[in-house]
Amino acid sequence: MSYLFTNPQLKRWKTLFWISFFLNVVLGVALYIGDNEKPLPAEHPAEPALAHAEAPAAAKEPERPAGPAVGEAIPVWLTITDNFYNAFATDPDIARLAVRFDFPRLAEILSVHVSRILIWDLALNREVMKGDTLSFVFRMIPADELKQRDDMPDSLEVLAVSYFSNRYNKFIDLYAYRPASEKYHKYYYGDGQMSEKRMKPPPIREQAGVITLFDDRPPKHEGVDFKAPTGTPVYATFDGRVTRTDWQVRFNGYSVEITARNGVHTAKYLHLSERLVEHGQEVRQGDVIAKSGNTGKASLPHLHYQVSVGTKGKLLDPFKYHETYHDYLKGDELRKFQEMVVDYKKLLKKVVDG
Repeated sequence: MSYLFTNPQLKRWKTLFWISFFLNVVLGVALYIGDNEKPLPAEHPAEPALAHAEAPAAAKEPERPAGPAVGEAIPVWLTITDNFYNAFATDPDIARLAVRFDFPRLAEILSVHVSRILIWDLALNREVMKGDTLSFVFRMIPADELKQRDDMPDSLEVLAVSYFSNRYNKFIDLYAYRPASEKYHKYYYGDGQMSEKRMKPPPIREQAGVITLFDDRPPKHEGVDFKAPTGTPVYATFDGRVTRTDWQVRFNGYSVEITARNGVHTAKYLHLSERLVEHGQEVRQGDVIAKSGNTGKASLPHLHYQVSVGTKGKLLDPFKYHETYHDYLKGDELRKFQEMVVDYKKLLKKVVDG
């Protein structure tokens, strides 16, 4: 036995064994510690509750600010600081509503609607003054309602307008109302008078509104635009002969020109969907000569109607060339209208009072 402990060769083996054993122990400990410090595999998250709670957050839509709902009457008040259209574009309340309804063009569309309502009382390009105030009520039209209505509604409608003009030192108050006798709503002053003038004889009888007057915008507008659904009948406004059809179609669309029997005045009807007369044909006042449309350079279905002295002579304002008149609400219609006005005035006063 003493040999086993005294043999030099055996001693070297024992020394190497213990060195090897010690190194393996150290390596094993190091590997064990290293494995415990590594993150767990993805299929076994260390904090599953947190991982699942955070995952849907990226898919969530951004929250819209609280506010009025689609279909609700919304009052707005603003002051003209620069020009009419910039007052809408820079108003913070309208900006908030644009986010609320996810409708980036809200300011632009509202300004267009309100300007069309006021065209009978103000030349917006020269009569609006800094410091004028405007309050109005509008509503976003629900999608289901849009599908059901036959009066050419846009995505929103303006229900009431109250404009204070410093130039004329007066309020211009207008309210939307649709009498039983009308296919489309019109705007009326508080006493029941329709703001829009009626033309006699009219080039179009069932129209949703006059959207542009003669010479009321740059570049010069040469006639009057009547908003109307495609296919609405268009009428000859005097006896005469068809002297041109479908010229400059790229801009005018399908079109008809009629020269009066006396040879002095000429009427043009543009953006038609269909012509019902031919070049050289004789027509009488009140004849259906075409159907309105959206052809040529037009942004929405409408009839452009203009009158001139001869084909290329002086342009005339159709509302001055023709006899005009105003419609009035009467009887039960006037009573219903005035009851409605009381409610709108409360809304307008509330927003002005803050």
